[in-house]
Amino acid sequence: MSEPNEPDFQDFVCVINTDGTGFHKLVNVTQLPFEISTLWDLYVTQDGKLIFAADRYYITEPDTINPAPFTDNINVDLRKLTLSNNNKAYYCNNGDLFQYDFQTNSQTNLTSNFEGHLVNPNISPDNSRISFIQVNNAKYDIAKLGYYSLDGDSVHIIVNAGN
Repeated sequence: MSEPNEPDFQDFVCVINTDGTGFHKLVNVTQLPFEISTLWDLYVTQDGKLIFAADRYYITEPDTINPAPFTDNINVDLRKLTLSNNNKAYYCNNGDLFQYDFQTNSQTNLTSNFEGHLVNPNISPDNSRISFIQVNNAKYDIAKLGYYSLDGDSVHIIVNAGN
């Protein structure tokens, strides 16, 4: 008896509903505008758009799959995007905290005047604050924990690991 032939493996980005229904292929990865080896995450916005995290962040409508970059190249060590429920994304790049507004397609550096290298942003459940870790060297030793207040446009340090 011979072994059954297995179908050829195909690299596709797929989606499925949380209840297990609605599985479908979106795009063959060879059709994406970046090397698949750089793809490390996929996000879905509240309105159903897809965000590919690769050498930069790309966004696309799920039915057309034509990813367009909405950031410059990002630091590969700091790959973390957090989505708010008000159609915005927050991420750190080159030590600064950025906001991307999906409605206006605009990017804003929220901490350009802040001294420190920020990583690992997380948005609060009420969308009023974004917590972060400030690191102080290439080994990512934690120096401070803090948050950015979205209603007051200010940085607050809550724990200083050096003191």
